[in-house]
Amino acid sequence: MAGTGKFYLTGFNARFVDLPMLKDYLQQMVKMSPLQSYSLEIVEDNPEIRVIGAAVAAELAAGI
Repeated sequence: MAGTGKFYLTGFNARFVDLPMLKDYLQQMVKMSPLQSYSLEIVEDNPEIRVIGAAVAAELAAGI
C-alpha cells in the first residue's frame, strides 16, 4: 500500500468536488512524498465497486 496510486471519490455529493482545487491542495501536502504521482477519479457509487475494493485491499494487506 506504499507509493503512488489512485484516490477514488464516490457518493452522492462527489459530483460537487472541484477536482482541480483538490488536486492542488493535495499536491501542496505531498511535495516531498512518494505520493507525488497520484491521480484522482470520481467513480459511480455502486455495491459491486465497494466489494471489489475491499477484496483488493484485503489481498494487498495479506501479501498474496
